[in-house]
Amino acid sequence: YDPPESPAASAERGGNGDVNLSWNSGSNVRGYSVDRSFDGSTYTRIAEHLIVTSFLDSDARGKSAFYRIIAVNGEGEGVSDSVYSKFMTGDTAPPTHAPTPDGTPGNGGPQTATYNEKLGVPSCAIGISCDTLELLDGRHKLGPEPNQPNTLDDNCSDGTSGNYHSDESLDAIFISSDSGEDMTEGSIVTVKADAWCWDNGSKDFIYFFHASDATDPDWNLTGRIQCTGGGKQTLSVSYELPKGTLQAVRASIRYENGNVAQGACGS
Repeated sequence: YDPPESPAASAERGGNGDVNLSWNSGSNVRGYSVDRSFDGSTYTRIAEHLIVTSFLDSDARGKSAFYRIIAVNGEGEGVSDSVYSKFMTGDTAPPTHAPTPDGTPGNGGPQTATYNEKLGVPSCAIGISCDTLELLDGRHKLGPEPNQPNTLDDNCSDGTSGNYHSDESLDAIFISSDSGEDMTEGSIVTVKADAWCWDNGSKDFIYFFHASDATDPDWNLTGRIQCTGGGKQTLSVSYELPKGTLQAVRASIRYENGNVAQGACGS
């Protein structure tokens, strides 16, 4: 085989500031990698071993960015021309509103989570979105995650084996209302989880749960989604918010070798 042809790539900015990358599939391709640069010269690899022809970058909100898509096979690489995604006025910038830790109304709009010592997890004021940013990055002592394990009532322990961003971790959660209005009972919301999936992702699954009362959670399974490749993946589910003034979501990444994990604390 010859090295793969260079992919033709495109980048589109979503309404919440995420960058949606897509590219054409090629023949004799084993997988794809994604490189990103904020200055147009120094690139950092943000995903690899992808077997799909799309990638969602949630880490460029509020920033302009350049991307390269690399097709890989056993003979070498085919690198795309750089594609540019400009941050425009009107795109959603990184959240800046000061959150309150108890779920009471804040300033509305996008919210940044802060650590809630009483609950033992990141929490946000009421707004159109809630972003944990770096508060969940890693697991156990693998990675920079502060306040691990970051689970309600400290009742779900992290796995302790492996290496940061080589083995699995759940690194961020972002929840937003589909309508663009503040989240409230009856709203349709989308929960996105940034996860690091092992190998080609074929045995890794993200489990999503929600509960109407964070102080006494009764977890409901929102969705179970398989990783679409190895490395950084962003997977999402949508659901309708039930009644409740202080609601909660939970996401976990689980390795499954033929057996489906059970319960909200499966590993």
